[in-house]
Amino acid sequence: MTFPASQPEQRFRALNDQRIERLRTVLDARACHAFDALPDRLLQPAGEDVLGVYLMGSAGTFGQGLDSDLDLWVVCGHGADHTRLDQRLQRETDWCRDHGLALRAFLVNPVELRAGNRSALAGDDCGSTQDRLLLDEFYRTAVLLRGAAPLWWLIAPDDERRYDELAPALSSPGYLDLGGIPGIPEDEFLGATLWHLHKAIEAPHKSLLKLLLLEAYALDEGAPLALQFKRLVHDPATDLTRLDPYLLMYERIEQHLLRRRDQARLHLARVCVLRKAESPGASPWQREEAARLRVRGGWDPDDPPTAPGIDVLLREHAEIARQLDAGHTLLRQWTDAMPARFAADRDLQLLEAELAANTMDWPGKVPRLNSSLRRTLAESHLRLASEATVEGDAAQPDWVMRTDGGAELIRHRSLAHLVAWCCLNGLWPSTTAGEIDAPTLALLGDRLGDLVRVGRPDADTLLQPPAPVRDLLFLHDDHDWSIDRVSLNSWGEVSTRSLHGREELGPLLPELDPLRLEIHSSHAQASAVALRELLGQHQRPSATQHRVIVESEHTLLCLDPPLGLDAQGPPRMQAFQTLDGRLAHLRAAPMPTLLRGHGPLLAPARALLAAAHASRSPAGRAQVLLLPADARPSANRTPAGMAED
Repeated sequence: MTFPASQPEQRFRALNDQRIERLRTVLDARACHAFDALPDRLLQPAGEDVLGVYLMGSAGTFGQGLDSDLDLWVVCGHGADHTRLDQRLQRETDWCRDHGLALRAFLVNPVELRAGNRSALAGDDCGSTQDRLLLDEFYRTAVLLRGAAPLWWLIAPDDERRYDELAPALSSPGYLDLGGIPGIPEDEFLGATLWHLHKAIEAPHKSLLKLLLLEAYALDEGAPLALQFKRLVHDPATDLTRLDPYLLMYERIEQHLLRRRDQARLHLARVCVLRKAESPGASPWQREEAARLRVRGGWDPDDPPTAPGIDVLLREHAEIARQLDAGHTLLRQWTDAMPARFAADRDLQLLEAELAANTMDWPGKVPRLNSSLRRTLAESHLRLASEATVEGDAAQPDWVMRTDGGAELIRHRSLAHLVAWCCLNGLWPSTTAGEIDAPTLALLGDRLGDLVRVGRPDADTLLQPPAPVRDLLFLHDDHDWSIDRVSLNSWGEVSTRSLHGREELGPLLPELDPLRLEIHSSHAQASAVALRELLGQHQRPSATQHRVIVESEHTLLCLDPPLGLDAQGPPRMQAFQTLDGRLAHLRAAPMPTLLRGHGPLLAPARALLAAAHASRSPAGRAQVLLLPADARPSANRTPAGMAED
């Protein structure tokens, strides 16, 4: 492509055409058709309401990947019917999606944007106000599809501070005035950092680069990148074929980190900038530019690797988590400098809860991977195996998850922990473990898959301290039987704890609430026997102790303490039953109600129930009834007297 040597507007338009050409190289035929037709579909019949149609972001840049959405700005005129345009945008977005073009459309009010009003951009919630940063990104990444060109193109870089003075004389129907950006207000860094930390939890690579750019803006002196970009376009000596907004962003980050001699984060920035450009779906020009970038930077040809193994990706995941924590620390430093504004900021509290739930590690917590790493692992075949770890003179058994290539993903003493890791990260169907007892593995996969199949907690939940939601106990048929406890809390965090021998099991009992407890075993009788043993061994130095009454297949267990039940209400029974090795909570009800509801079903245990009722301990003792599998009530019938509870 030949670029004009002068006339800044012509050079902007030529660069604009190059971006469109590069964008089309990563779209298939159907998506190209939708992309070509979209501007005219938006302008007709609403042309009088639409001043300009633009793309912004990574479209047509080094950073675009096959999974990149296109961000579309539709700038509306004065007096436009926003409701009608919003509806039209939604219809066109749906039409594009049906034709294979992933698109996010935003309706932009230029008057509101110039005034710094956060309502200027409809369709996305960017946290706190960040209008100048948004305009900075728009000016350096925008691609004009139809309508008016940005008036900003015409203002010389050295005159940016005089933008408001010069713009009226240049204004005409062919140009769109969105305002100038001589600098970025300091308080915008806070809102933008908060927003990109939030986005980086699930999609880290793109957001981490933006977080590093924000840090460079905040800590270094220098003009916004949009001004640097405009200066290069206005300079006839600039080779526009080499001018790429995404790489320009990386160069500013590189300079910032080199000044600070921060090699660890510089390596991570290189990973973020190269990962898409060297992926299997990258276009030839992206691969050529990536090779040139490696040579220019004097990087090790294999670092970061072009096709990283899963072990490398896991190390990157850990480094990303550290950088998110560093970003949060920097954000806290900024907010401490503005305590009046951020002391009770709900967005900040919500972000801190999300970071804690998704990246914070603590003993027993099952790690949750980000979405890009989960997709990579889902394409691999994983194997679960038992290996021995030598500690001193003894060999301790470990469970290890490996890829077919032998890369170790995770190692733990608990089989339940590894299966929970697979289920939590969507990897369980692709995992094999031929040497493990099939019923045990099937039980773990089924029940843990059900445990983690919960939606993301809402904001109100995250703003409260995490609370227990469900407990699963997996009983092992060992000689000195043991238990794996898997817990889910209200923040969606999953944790495991392994207990071996009776001396470790007793202290577990006070933590368990029958209303959120399930007990499982792949062996038919293990649930009842082990739980009875557990309760029988847990004795307290008090006047009221656990009593275990056993008759045939029916076991009446009287538990102390009340385990969260109403200590002032009438004595209540906790009814459980075994089915396929599962000890499931059936019903909580006062004893007479339970007896009426099950009628003849409980006839064999009536004498025990009556005796227990007559000699029960003071109010507050919760009672648990274990029913055999053949005592299961009809699934489509609520026993009489039970619904009222």
